[in-house]
Amino acid sequence: MNKITLNYIGILFLVVIASCLIHEFGHYVTGVFLGNDMGMNLNRAYPVEGSYAASWHYPVVVSAGPVITILQGIVALVLMYVFGPAKWLYGFLIEPVTLRIWPYLVSPLMSQDEAIVSDHLGMSPWILPIFVWLLLGALAWWGSKKMKVSLKFAVFTILLVLVIFQVVLRSNNLVVSLIHN
Repeated sequence: MNKITLNYIGILFLVVIASCLIHEFGHYVTGVFLGNDMGMNLNRAYPVEGSYAASWHYPVVVSAGPVITILQGIVALVLMYVFGPAKWLYGFLIEPVTLRIWPYLVSPLMSQDEAIVSDHLGMSPWILPIFVWLLLGALAWWGSKKMKVSLKFAVFTILLVLVIFQVVLRSNNLVVSLIHN
């Protein structure tokens, strides 16, 4: 289980794409449920008209992405305990914690979902991000214990997720720009 193979890298590619879709779909479906005409790609869900039908829709739609990402981690961990360790399930545990922390290191704080929701709730913009990181980190830790993965395997998985995410993100941005030009 502690071996990085081409098969595992392929699994992680699929996990990153699926996780991006799951996260953005959380935003999208919430916006639609609230009556907004929504668009979506692998890195963004947005109101097609440029603004939401009501101002309170914005923080609700923004919060839906992290909520569904947390649910993804919980479901992956539960499935791992029900059906046994599996590398693809491990990917669905590591990807959320990695890609909920990474954006805070490379882009402005207030452009991130959890910080936006914290701000709308009148809290420090760090409160919800730290809560989400700790929760997703705990899920990943429990999954790592269940899988009996080495620290080296976990670190390499995190690095692979980051590299794969950049490839997916850049490819998504290229496709979106080609479509809109």
